[in-house]
Amino acid sequence: MEQDRLDPRRHRLCGRSNAERLALRLSEATGEDHAVMRTDCPLQPLRVTPSHGHDPATFELQVILL
Repeated sequence: MEQDRLDPRRHRLCGRSNAERLALRLSEATGEDHAVMRTDCPLQPLRVTPSHGHDPATFELQVILL
């Protein structure tokens, strides 16, 4: 499988903890809510995106600013 041949650093970079960190930083910097969404792409398994305009059922995690 192609995912097994990927560099271990990519797994760390594309992991959930990194996506959570990025979503939090983007939310703090922009003042908007962000979400972590799962994708089918092995090179980008998680995507951070502004949460408005998306179905909350597709979110892996949502960062909401209070």
